Amino acid sequence: MPAKKRGGRRVDFRQVKEQVRFEQVLQYYGLLDGLRRKGEELVGYCPLHDERRYNKDAFSVNTARNIFHCFACGASGNVLDFVCQRENLEPREAALALQERFLSDQPEAAKERQPRQRAKEREDAKSAEASEDQVSEGGPVLVNPPLTFELKNLDSKHPYPNDRGLDQKAIATFGLGYCNRGLMQGRIVIPLHNERGELVGYAGRWPGEPPEGEPKYKFPPKFHKSGVLFNLHRIDASEAQDKGLIVVEGFFGVFRLWQSQFYNVVALMGTALTPEQERLLLGVLGERGKVVLLLDNDEPGREATARIVERLVGKVVVRVVDLGAASEPEELSVKQAQELLSLAR
Repeated sequence: MPAKKRGGRRVDFRQVKEQVRFEQVLQYYGLLDGLRRKGEELVGYCPLHDERRYNKDAFSVNTARNIFHCFACGASGNVLDFVCQRENLEPREAALALQERFLSDQPEAAKERQPRQRAKEREDAKSAEASEDQVSEGGPVLVNPPLTFELKNLDSKHPYPNDRGLDQKAIATFGLGYCNRGLMQGRIVIPLHNERGELVGYAGRWPGEPPEGEPKYKFPPKFHKSGVLFNLHRIDASEAQDKGLIVVEGFFGVFRLWQSQFYNVVALMGTALTPEQERLLLGVLGERGKVVLLLDNDEPGREATARIVERLVGKVVVRVVDLGAASEPEELSVKQAQELLSLAR
């Protein structure tokens, strides 16, 4: 098959299929250790539909022929087909991703890089190197590299976000949509960005109560929540320094407050404020900044609030908002949110 070139980026489909080994792809996704070797095959649960009711050896990879097949969901093909299904990508996008991940050190691929892209890669490498050298509370800062792809063909009309009180403007702003293929199949995906606005991952929320054995939220393998404050890239720094930053636990707390016109809100994606998240907060707020804590009204939320206050006191002004009868920020009406947050000014 001849190589194709569009928009200055050359894709050699045959080279990708022949030279990218399935073991490399499985290792990249963190799946290799979960499979068992049987001669020339790797077998285990299928990572495409993530369904454990089927035979544990339903998924197999023939390492000699560099192809896969799942007897449960029927998926099969080569490394390109696998990545298309796992990341919900078009073939050209998947081929580009594989080429950049595994073949970029080859002369032909290196020749095709644009000067601006090479400069950006050098800058990213320096940034990542500097970040890895930072040690906080006994360990290095964990960095999420920017993705080389975006999930396509998401269904933004799925009823679940509406059922949770979100309007179409919020759904479009945060890029929410139902995913029917790949790792996030069957979930509402939420794009995740670093503080520079680079896409670094997706979170997948099961629409409703998940079946037994399924988590409510799924994150990509090797994604570090600790290095991201959700929604920070949308924050206006001058406004944050003037009004402070509202900190909640989860995504839907951000969505609800954003719809209530509180745009200076970020989420921890959990109850812990990590050292890296603290650094991001202080970097935006400066020395005289203010943090408004609006964590869930339960025991873990209250304990987390106390820990965060202890860590931030003396560094920034900290205000704690009592949710009253509400158990989480998502339950607040626009009026209730405005009344509670006005007390924290």
